[in-house]
Amino acid sequence: MQIRNLLKSADHEVEGTTKYTNHTKTRKESQFVPTSEGPRTADHAGFSMRTTQARGTSRCSLRVFRVFRGSVESNGSAFTLIELLVVIAIIAILAGMLLPALGRARAKGQGAACLGNLRQMGLAWLMYGDDNQGRFPPNDGNPPGQATRDVSQTWVVGFLLHTERSGPKVEAETLDNTNTFFLTDSLLGPYLERSTSVWRCPADKSISVHGGRTYPRVRSVAMNQYMGPDSLLRATPPAQNGVRNMTREGDVREPSNTFVLIEEHPKTINNGLFTVVMAGFNPVNPALYQWHNYPASNHGRTSNLSFADGHAEGKTWKDPRTLAAPNRSGGLEGGQPKVENPDNPDVRWLQERTSYSWPPGR
Repeated sequence: MQIRNLLKSADHEVEGTTKYTNHTKTRKESQFVPTSEGPRTADHAGFSMRTTQARGTSRCSLRVFRVFRGSVESNGSAFTLIELLVVIAIIAILAGMLLPALGRARAKGQGAACLGNLRQMGLAWLMYGDDNQGRFPPNDGNPPGQATRDVSQTWVVGFLLHTERSGPKVEAETLDNTNTFFLTDSLLGPYLERSTSVWRCPADKSISVHGGRTYPRVRSVAMNQYMGPDSLLRATPPAQNGVRNMTREGDVREPSNTFVLIEEHPKTINNGLFTVVMAGFNPVNPALYQWHNYPASNHGRTSNLSFADGHAEGKTWKDPRTLAAPNRSGGLEGGQPKVENPDNPDVRWLQERTSYSWPPGR
């Protein structure tokens, strides 16, 4: 009985296999069964479906593929909170590293632009001399109350004031801070194409308040007090305090070593004249060195200057006292006294580039 039962089960298996084989042979092996996703003969993530497979097997394979594809898509499009925080932290670190470098690059760009402005103004000053038989433009220090408003009588008109106070009286006395007419119609204006931007350093942050609004002050530069006649209306002595007044080209002994224009500190700039105290110059006595007008330090510890030969250069100051300008520019703040700076090498450096002793042999 057992042997008979085994033979019957074997016959049933063979019969089922024969029917399955006959069924599959009736289908064309090369026929593709199109679907909305294309032929079923494509390989997806290692799953190969051939057109000769049984229908049940094909459905099983497609189901496995769809489950697998769904898991990949869901995992690839999601971010966890920790991952997001890590990305934000990396961006913050990179910004912290780049911002100082960008700030330094911006400062260098401003320094280069300022140097270009000084060079343009120096060339304008030279062209004025060429058009006036070698005579320099007048350089009259016009204090408030005594100032001539005639733009033809000095190289630039206008008395700038630095103050932290406000009010109608202050605004009335600080109108020159924003008056561009004094620049465009100055003696150098025609040689600068009436530009106003060259008169102000891009790094100069000084402002003036009018009507509750803040405006940038219009000028950052002043001229060597010994360069140019005092006025066209009166004679200029050949020297003052034993130092040569240079009123024309022939008076300049070393053009490449004699400054014409300088960036003045926002707290001391007022008229167009920059005073260099020559005490202790000749004979040399460092104990007598003083500041009256202070050079600016808009570019770190550096100021830009133009020279009588037309070139411009920057000077980096060594003594910290040079950078500590008093908080006043005359007028509203009660005058501008001289400040003793014994043994300050910056004072000596500027004295040597201001003028020379006169008369000769003194």
